[in-house]
Amino acid sequence: MTALFDITDHYVSRTSGASLRGLVEHVTALQLPVVRPEPAAPTEQVMVLSAHAALGHEWDLVVIAGLQDGLWPNTVPRGGVLGTQRLLDELDGVTKDASMRAPLLAEERRLLVTAMGRARRRLLVTAVDSDAGGGGHEAVLPSAFFFEIAQWADGDGEPVAMQPVSAPRVLSAAAVVGRLRVVVCAPACAVDDADRDCAATQLARLAKAGVPGADPSEWHGLAPVSTSDPLCDSDDLVTLTPSTLQALNDCPLRWLAERHGGTNTRELPSAVGSVLHALFAEPGRSESQLLAELDRVWGHLPFGAQWYSANELARHRAMIQAFVQWRAQSRSELTEVGVEVDIDGALEDGSGQARKIRLRGRADRLERDPAGRLVIVDIKTGKTPVSKDDAQQHAQLAMYQLAVAEGLVRAGDEPGGARLVYVGKSGAAGVAERKQDPLTPAARDEWRNLVRQLAAATAGPQFIARRNDGCTHCPLRPGCPAHVRGSAP
Repeated sequence: MTALFDITDHYVSRTSGASLRGLVEHVTALQLPVVRPEPAAPTEQVMVLSAHAALGHEWDLVVIAGLQDGLWPNTVPRGGVLGTQRLLDELDGVTKDASMRAPLLAEERRLLVTAMGRARRRLLVTAVDSDAGGGGHEAVLPSAFFFEIAQWADGDGEPVAMQPVSAPRVLSAAAVVGRLRVVVCAPACAVDDADRDCAATQLARLAKAGVPGADPSEWHGLAPVSTSDPLCDSDDLVTLTPSTLQALNDCPLRWLAERHGGTNTRELPSAVGSVLHALFAEPGRSESQLLAELDRVWGHLPFGAQWYSANELARHRAMIQAFVQWRAQSRSELTEVGVEVDIDGALEDGSGQARKIRLRGRADRLERDPAGRLVIVDIKTGKTPVSKDDAQQHAQLAMYQLAVAEGLVRAGDEPGGARLVYVGKSGAAGVAERKQDPLTPAARDEWRNLVRQLAAATAGPQFIARRNDGCTHCPLRPGCPAHVRGSAP
């Protein structure tokens, strides 16, 4: 392609009235490659190159900029997703206990020495040494290599110890507002009153001009609470679903955000999961029929890449096969009562008076055990099953069992437990299952009280941010008060 551009440039510059047809005929008739024009005479310029690209060149002055800690040396293990470096170490007989950082550090040191060797007469190495300050930014420190170079410098040229250079502030609206706010909000002994008054005056001017962040009413922690009214009245009907109960039990703040539009219901995984659950709900369909139906609808899903679509199709075909296998193996202990069974009704208190709490949901499968009790089965397509202990306290399963005990399922009122069936996690023994024991009368009372508490929590006006296993994938995590700058749970 580059050669074609060179030929085109050569043809246009030497042919008057050049046309596309003429260019095609010219290229077709060529037998010898066109000689590129001689490069122009070198002019004064600065070459900006990486250390690797500078190999084989020399200059009178070389500047190595940004010798910062964490950037150079870069001791992040190489090899990418495939881990090629670990594979090479394994082939070379390197033990797993050997340090991975030492060879990387030596390689980075050799690269730096090579870059320093590009200078004929003068070498300048720069680094930034800055603390975190009051702007919330992380500290920037020089690399350990920087201090080694300073230690071994002979001092024949410029003095080794130079006065620090203060970089100019970024001239942007956000930076100016931030600096003014730091002065205004500083402690009494930190700044002069005149400076504080001047900063306040400038902030007022910026706020009047509509600059974001200049108006104190927009500052976090200074504005009063907008309202202390609950989201609903005490006599309003509260509708809870099993998934809602689980979300409220895990983190009320996340439930609030997702309840009011803080989630993307059109995400591809959600659409794929809906397709898979619809296929699981087909009673009596064979494995070949379910796979054929999956193949038919798969092309309508909005996958961005063909390879990803093919991988996901293979994975979801395996889920269908695992589900069919589980369905066949579980017939010795379970009898199918229904699929996609609706649950809807009011939760009553001990006096028999209906409280204004409505339980509504849809169970993936309703089975009956040999004792005639109803067993709720919830099909999960995730790859990571919950622990056995967490399954015993799983709020979603408990609410299904409570609904059965309250007579909200027409097929019976005696719960025989509940199960989570992970079709995305299967092995030689079949799919992974997590069971919840049948609710005892005491456990039913505990879950009834919890449902009432969570129903009251939906009114607010305060919602707790609670850490849980779902924090890793929570969209609110960057601004969650339960986490400090997105730190790990």
